[in-house]
Parts: sequence; structure tokens; C-alpha cells
Amino acid sequence: MLLSGYPVQAIAQVKINGEIVPPSSYRLDESRYLTRTDGSFWPFCQDLAAEDDMDGTFSISYWYGATPPASAVAAASALACELFNACDPDRECRLPEGAVRIVRQGLTIERLQPLASMLKRGETGILPLDSFLAVYGGYKRRPAIWSPDGPHYARPVG
Repeated sequence: MLLSGYPVQAIAQVKINGEIVPPSSYRLDESRYLTRTDGSFWPFCQDLAAEDDMDGTFSISYWYGATPPASAVAAASALACELFNACDPDRECRLPEGAVRIVRQGLTIERLQPLASMLKRGETGILPLDSFLAVYGGYKRRPAIWSPDGPHYARPVG
């Protein structure tokens, strides 16, 4: 059975007629195909109006998508912390507000460009986020090569 979403990271649970199918009864092939290994078949139809714990139903719970690189996790964490800090007036936030001059503990920082021009260049003033955007910010999607004339391989079974 072809699962939507690629790559499938893990299968959480499979239910048929409201009963959980043991994980030893199926396997995941090529990060997208769920294959029965116990000699049974997947259901051909189901009652879509019924909850998945009733007879005549079939459901699969799973996680899919590419695992983000560690730099993306660090950038998202840094941004989330600063957004949280920006919501509380008692906390200090590193997100720039278009300030031209900042003086702290004898250190002076001047920003000659407004925030809008910084964001257009992919800069936020938060080092982990700016580093991540510098490396990955220009990509719209992963590079791929595909041709209808290319080889077509049968998917392995068994």
C-alpha cells in the first residue's frame, strides 16, 4: 500500500476493524510502501463515516517528512525563544526593531539599515538563524533529476 507523504519516518499504529494490527504483521518498504508480511491483505474499502475503532474501518497513523538538519533545529529554537521573549515586556528580545544605535555595557552597535532591508537579505540579527538562512535560504526545494526515459525499477517484495 502506497502511503502519502515521503519519506515515511515511522509507523505509529495500524488498525483494522478497530483492532490494532501487530507491527510484526507488516513492514515499511522504500520509506513509502506498507507491506503485509503475515499473508493477509489490506482492506479494499471501508466506512468513512465511522470512527476508526469500529467494524468496517481501516486506519494508519504515521510520521513522514525529511528530518531537518541540526542547524535548522538550532535556528528554529533560537527564533522561537526570541518570539517568546518579544511577547513579554519584562524580557529582553534580540529581534531588531529598526533601532539605529544600541549601547550596552560600553559596547555601541549601529544599524544603518532598516529592518525591512535586513529581512530582504535574509538577516534577522540572531546568529543561528542568520547562519541557517545563509546556507539554506535560497533553496525553494531539494534538487532532483527525473526523466520519463530513465530506468524504472520494480519495487522489491519479500
